[in-house]
Amino acid sequence: MEKPTESQKTDFEILMESGNIGLYQSCEVTQIFLMPGNHSPLVNIFTLIVFQDNQLTRLEESFLGTRISFDALQKVGIKQYELSISEAAKRFDRLIVHKGWDDKLKSSTLRPIPKQYIPSHAEVPLNNALKNNFDGGSYILEFFDEEKKEVASLLEYKVREKFDQLCDCIGKQIPINLAGLRDRVGNIIFQFPITIVDISTSALSSWTGVHLNFAWNGKLTTIPDCIIQLDAMLDGNLMGHIKTDYNKQEQQSVDIRNLEGKTYVRVERKSPDLILTTFDGFYIRDFNFDQLIINNEPRIFEIDGRIERVQVSSAERRQRAAQEKRYESHIRSRLYENDLARLRQNLRFKQYGRGTTHEEGINDIRELIRRNEKIGVYLWDPFLSANDILHTLYYSSNAGIALRAITGLKTVKEEGNGNEKLKSRKHKLIAEYRELLQNPANNNFGLNLEFRCRIDQHGWAFHDRFLIFPGNSDHRAVAYSLGTSVNSFGKEHHILQEVSNPQRIADAFEELWIELNHQDCIVWKSQ
Repeated sequence: MEKPTESQKTDFEILMESGNIGLYQSCEVTQIFLMPGNHSPLVNIFTLIVFQDNQLTRLEESFLGTRISFDALQKVGIKQYELSISEAAKRFDRLIVHKGWDDKLKSSTLRPIPKQYIPSHAEVPLNNALKNNFDGGSYILEFFDEEKKEVASLLEYKVREKFDQLCDCIGKQIPINLAGLRDRVGNIIFQFPITIVDISTSALSSWTGVHLNFAWNGKLTTIPDCIIQLDAMLDGNLMGHIKTDYNKQEQQSVDIRNLEGKTYVRVERKSPDLILTTFDGFYIRDFNFDQLIINNEPRIFEIDGRIERVQVSSAERRQRAAQEKRYESHIRSRLYENDLARLRQNLRFKQYGRGTTHEEGINDIRELIRRNEKIGVYLWDPFLSANDILHTLYYSSNAGIALRAITGLKTVKEEGNGNEKLKSRKHKLIAEYRELLQNPANNNFGLNLEFRCRIDQHGWAFHDRFLIFPGNSDHRAVAYSLGTSVNSFGKEHHILQEVSNPQRIADAFEELWIELNHQDCIVWKSQ
């Protein structure tokens, strides 16, 4: 381990200096530790020291909840207590010179990491281990256990599931989740929340910049010199940028001429150079687009004797004069398609039949419908039955979109049957499908479904099975080859894969759909 640098000591002094990012008066310590058998010293699993503005209220250590058993020999305990600022500084100095946290906790070799700024965004993984990292975020000083010798028994691959269960138990006692932070096990973190200012932002009505509101801590004697940086990014392009001085007023408007895309706001103190807040996200320009309204009434239908309920959303379409599309609308439309493509990535190719089940396969079809059903959903399967439709298309949650299905009635065996007998059996099957879909237990709420079949001279024979999502001028079509019929999907070996020419598949479906536009071919149609 290399010797501690002067900069690592200076980081603590900078973050503690009055008026920089907080007005700290005490620290709250939370320790999660391993209790090995045979009276061995305690082992640190994770320690968090949070600086706070309030004065000391409790110095005594107190255990949270009950001890958690990890295995036959080891238990995990959690305790909390408070430290004065001076005592926290002493503990920090001990760690810097590699003497460990205190004499009770087994000392590990920890590397001091230079100060890190942790934004308040929920998607930042480390926020699962920090306390209330809201608003402006926090700085941290972290001591990293690189060797992890003392906690190796928790991190072995063979006990990964048991470790996750341990993290669940810890989470029930305290809001710290280490399940996705295995790299932080054994670490000690000093957290410095930014408490001297609360900054909120909104877009200017001209959509050319941002309006900022500053609410400074009343205990602050002097408002510091700050810099405001503002960027707008769309499709990887920097649409607008500015870096300007803060006017030291409660409000300030910053103009960058163009606010399209994702906005990045940063407010920094000049000296010392510390971030006071960051924001990255999108401002809502208007509400002229369709909005999905969650209906109070669910779609209710019966499958295999049980009642299913699906929450259905309706698009609220307000009548308004036709508006010319702006340039950013075209860009956003293409970006939306790219995002969908990334979402589909893990189901673009999947092999079934080796340990998979029919239920798993049907759930994958429902997931594909959920992700792609913006315009409509078409199901094309020569063996498709009414029961298959109940298990798939009925789970569409967008009210009113076109749900279309084509079957070849192939469940009727053609061998050894005369034409009239075959025709009779197919019409009987159609009647059975119709009866099932007309079940009075089905309220068919928000359902725009039509089920057609190939029968007699109408249409043509087909073999392949597809799940199709039609496109329009804004969204490209998407199509999946199912590899087998819905009634056996996931059971035996087959491959689900996204097709490379989805529009051609959608066009072929539409062509056959038109050919089957005959009363004899309509199995069932929702009202």
